[in-house]
Amino acid sequence: MAKAGRKPFINRDYIQDEYFKRWMVGLSDKTKRSYNFAFKEWLDFIGMSPTEQILKRGRDVINPNPIKRRFFEDKWREYKELSEAKETSKDSSIHSKLKVVASFFSRNGLRLNLKRGDWTSTQTQEVITKKWIPTNEDIRRMYGHANLRDRALLVVLYQSGFSQIDVANMKIEHLKGLMENPETEHYFIEKRREKRTHVQATCLSFECVHDIKLMLHERGNPEEGYLFVSQTKLKENLKIAFNRILKTNPFLIYTYG
Repeated sequence: MAKAGRKPFINRDYIQDEYFKRWMVGLSDKTKRSYNFAFKEWLDFIGMSPTEQILKRGRDVINPNPIKRRFFEDKWREYKELSEAKETSKDSSIHSKLKVVASFFSRNGLRLNLKRGDWTSTQTQEVITKKWIPTNEDIRRMYGHANLRDRALLVVLYQSGFSQIDVANMKIEHLKGLMENPETEHYFIEKRREKRTHVQATCLSFECVHDIKLMLHERGNPEEGYLFVSQTKLKENLKIAFNRILKTNPFLIYTYG
């Protein structure tokens, strides 16, 4: 473990260090910011500047003493052990910090000799429960207890593959020809994803189109505006009202809760 009372690496001029700058070459701005933030903790732990580390590493790899050759590998493992001892450290964040240190040496041509097992966490692994996915029968039961707006919303979410945000931002004017769509035909739709640059193509069943038409008829057959709106304020985007809808509609709580 690290020695008690180790002095932190106070000098923050490391960003002008030759080997630090060499490490940063070719990395994206986002990666640079992330690596720089994590690297500060390693500097405080190791108590050496980037140049001092690289020069020592260069001497160590040709040292006949095997203990001295493994100096930075041992320090890396010590750093890992210290990080895992902190109750607030998660396995994923620890792995990210360790990867930053390994990247520094690797991109400076002095890769650490680490084994696959060195990366394995010694922390107790959290058991992840698989999220429940509704069956067709589940959807039918929920559909039977929903009002007109919520029935249309449920079927669109279930059939289209669009996310909640994509569905919340659907507008009537984007569904060209929907009202004229034959009662027995599915409706083809293309929509640009809200948080992506690509266009998603899918279709809505004729049953879904039927429910949407009934919902719009109940609202006076508007020709523009959001497809799904709050029932308390018809001009309010469903994206804004979604949390309230989740709380007031049992079938949606059951599905997405």
